[in-house]
Amino acid sequence: MDSTTFDDSAISAGRPPLRLGIAGAGRSVLFNHLEALRALPTLYSVTAVCDLVKDRRDRVERHYPELRPYRRYEDMLDDPEIDVMFIALPTVDHVQPADYLPNMIVKYYTLTEAWKASR
Repeated sequence: MDSTTFDDSAISAGRPPLRLGIAGAGRSVLFNHLEALRALPTLYSVTAVCDLVKDRRDRVERHYPELRPYRRYEDMLDDPEIDVMFIALPTVDHVQPADYLPNMIVKYYTLTEAWKASR
């Protein structure tokens, strides 16, 4: 294995992938984060996405019909199929969702860097 390859087998050994709900469905989610997360299926499984903007939810439904859409992240938090909430909101909006799940916030740059290393 060279330095550009990301081996997720040691991390994922013996456990199912984390089921993620993504808060926010803007450009970065549609064009970067979803692709990165789907490239690491032994680590992550995206199950739901929420966004206040209906047009964004509709776009996610068209391109990813298997994902459950939510309007509000508070509603998504009640979904028993979500282990971790991935916050992809504008930086100013990160604090409020973090109040709900202080131990389950995934910083998106970590996932993006893992994905880049796997390419």
